[in-house]
Amino acid sequence: MARSFTVTIDSPAQMLAALPLEADPEQEQHWLADALSWLKAAPLEERTRRLEEFTQALSAHPLASDLRLRLRKIWTHHSLVRIFTEAGLPDEPAFFEELAKRLANKVLPRVLPAGGDLYAVLNSAGLSLEDAGWVATLPPPLVEFWGELLRPTTESILNAARLLAIRAAAVALAPDMLPLRDSRRQEESPFFRLTAVVERMMVDPCNPASQAEWKECFTGCRNAVSERRAQLEVSGVNTNLIFGLELLSSVLHRIDTLYLLSTEAGRGRAFSVEIVAGFAEHRGLMPLFRSGGTHLARKIVEHTGRTGGHYIAGSAGQWRVIGYGAIGAGVLTAFTALLKFGISSLPLAPAIAGVAYWANYSFFFILMQLMHLALASKMPAMTAAALADALAKNDGPQEEVDMIAAMARTQFVVTLANLVGTMPMSFAIDALWRWKFGYPYLPIDYAHHGLEAVHPFLSWSIVFALITGLSLWLSSLATGWTANWVAFRSLPAAIEQSRRIRDTIGLGLTRRLARFVQAHLSGIAGYVTLGFLLGFMPMVTKFLGISYEVRHVTLAAASLAYAWSSLFHNGQLELVPALWSAGGIAVVGLCNFSAAFALGLWLALRSRSVSYRHRVRLLRALGTELIRRPGRFFFPPSGKPVELAHSD
Repeated sequence: MARSFTVTIDSPAQMLAALPLEADPEQEQHWLADALSWLKAAPLEERTRRLEEFTQALSAHPLASDLRLRLRKIWTHHSLVRIFTEAGLPDEPAFFEELAKRLANKVLPRVLPAGGDLYAVLNSAGLSLEDAGWVATLPPPLVEFWGELLRPTTESILNAARLLAIRAAAVALAPDMLPLRDSRRQEESPFFRLTAVVERMMVDPCNPASQAEWKECFTGCRNAVSERRAQLEVSGVNTNLIFGLELLSSVLHRIDTLYLLSTEAGRGRAFSVEIVAGFAEHRGLMPLFRSGGTHLARKIVEHTGRTGGHYIAGSAGQWRVIGYGAIGAGVLTAFTALLKFGISSLPLAPAIAGVAYWANYSFFFILMQLMHLALASKMPAMTAAALADALAKNDGPQEEVDMIAAMARTQFVVTLANLVGTMPMSFAIDALWRWKFGYPYLPIDYAHHGLEAVHPFLSWSIVFALITGLSLWLSSLATGWTANWVAFRSLPAAIEQSRRIRDTIGLGLTRRLARFVQAHLSGIAGYVTLGFLLGFMPMVTKFLGISYEVRHVTLAAASLAYAWSSLFHNGQLELVPALWSAGGIAVVGLCNFSAAFALGLWLALRSRSVSYRHRVRLLRALGTELIRRPGRFFFPPSGKPVELAHSD
């Protein structure tokens, strides 16, 4: 078991008395941890006073020179290099490996290593961004005193720069990280010679030739990272690649900071603030998601918005075409509900039933995708991303109001057309069933449950509808993620160039397959995800003892039509319950749309960094337009089509 040297420190005198005068790495390590704890225990306004008192006590001590020497030896321990090379920089070169490590470090305690380790002490001290801010506000006399005392040695700066250069070269020269253009060889990459350049530069940092060589190599490395980022903007992104590029940028910045520190041009206080802030962010998960996930989220939103642009009608002609397609989607939904009831009547185990529901929903959803039919509940998350794209372009409130109006009237016509398609078709199917078999498709108890299940106040319909809205949003993410993946992998081009596929199915079918993947794979992935969330997840919740039912507006409308038809045939359809159930369908639709649109818009705005002032200005313009011309939010204006700011 490791020894503990922790002592209670209440004053600068006690802290000086506890300072080990003999070289003992473990004692030094624990003394430093206790000293930091004593200093951090004070509020920010008191902390400076404590440090001033300790500084005065150290300067006035009879053994001041020996104590200063001991402090400097403790601080200039060889593990100081680890602070320079790791504080604020990820430990792993890949996003998910770094995420797993940070999660483990948050949950599992870690013992201070034997032999003394400054990095471990500072990492376990719980440093925060407030601490970094406190360092930035220290008065100049304290900065001068402690800056001189704790200034790192040239050797530690040199070793840190060497290690960082080796790390940067290893990450950058990995396959797929920084692919070379044209016919350049790997040896021509600026990262290939980064280690040698840093070595020469740090040996003699004031040499003009070394400085010029470093600036040229540093600029080349940064340009290579920027070029790779630009390539990803066009082709699609990968989380690990984005994370690796962020890591390279951070490492290059740290090397340059160490170079400035070695030439006296770097400001010690600024570097100290950077190190403290690095320890604060090194433990956090949100900084990791910001660095590794923001670019991926933005590309997903871009692809989702690009898909969402197809769901927005800018003219009366487009409005009618989308409406006719939505009627077809409603017709297919009537058959989806028909098979759903058929599956529920079978004596299937929950897992098998879940797979059957999943297959049923996915089949008809994919059929809608291939037939270019519009499902109202699928639209909000898609159109929210398209709206965020328009907001990011900042073409003015009027352009943005035009897009919102087009989105609203398209949503209106698609919702209405879905209901026009699904409810009459459900009535027709039930009439055909009664003509063939002599009784309604739904048993009377199922029909009563169908009315009760969508009652807006006497059931959990609102909660279930909001959860279904979450499922719709998640399916839109699956669509955007798949579109990004297809673009990143250049999958259509890869299929066309695949000799194995051409030899198997022929050149003509290969080209058709590539076009099919380009046009439909992302939509199919989104609909399969939606089918899983609507069909299989209720069975999972049932297994866990949670009563959750899907409330999808078009499916619910089809189910209600079957229920009405059954009750009417049996003479049990009453006006008041029927009206409440119809109102429940309207509430379900509103909850589906609101949840999916709000989540889609939230992610899109976060990824696009649209300002609060911009949003307020848009809301004012939108309110004015609603008062002046409310009809344009339901029906397209006559005359010239509206030009919408779709994604490119």
